[in-house]
Amino acid sequence: MKHSQIKREKDKIQELAREYKKKGYRVIIEPNKSELPDFIKSMDFQPDLIAFGDKENLIFEVKTSATIKSTKEFSRIADSVKEHEGWDFVFVMTNPKKSPSLKMDMEYPSIENSIQYVNKSEYLLSIENDGEFNDMALLAAWSGFEAMIRYALAEFYEKGVEKNVKSLLRDSIMYGVISREDAKFLDSLLLIRNNIAHGFYDKNIKKEKVLKLNEITYRAMRDLEKVRHT
Repeated sequence: MKHSQIKREKDKIQELAREYKKKGYRVIIEPNKSELPDFIKSMDFQPDLIAFGDKENLIFEVKTSATIKSTKEFSRIADSVKEHEGWDFVFVMTNPKKSPSLKMDMEYPSIENSIQYVNKSEYLLSIENDGEFNDMALLAAWSGFEAMIRYALAEFYEKGVEKNVKSLLRDSIMYGVISREDAKFLDSLLLIRNNIAHGFYDKNIKKEKVLKLNEITYRAMRDLEKVRHT
């Protein structure tokens, strides 16, 4: 492993440690075996960092694209960790596998698709109609968000895009496309989106929630653009 790759991983671990200490977590970097929960010991897995919180405990693994061979093993670990109440697994990639070019002839959604949907959403919200079109604005906004994460996972991280939405959200957290805080909001919004898509009318959809979803999409786009030029 190159020195630069090791340094990038160690820098990211330190950054995560500082971030979660500020949030009130008790953080252990590269915990020894005695500091690991029993179910992790049984996996024969050494995490890079553990953060113990009042409401949740987090297990972190940090990799660069050059040091990881496959994410399948970490997906298995993530699923196993989540079976234990109060525990979650966070996989962090410090950089993408390749620098993509934005193109219109993709077989999977593109950034252009995402922007088109977000624009439609914002147009529907701009119409003076006492929120009558908020449900359609939410569907358009979600389409814009989902197009963005499918593009990011396929183009930056060479992940398949045929997955269901729950798997897409999980992978988006693992690769840092969206934050854990955003994911909690998206989980709650997904239920509303599904109800509308299946014909259940909801007249209480708040404009602010749709705008927040669009902001998450735009923020993720900006972050991807920064990474593309690093």
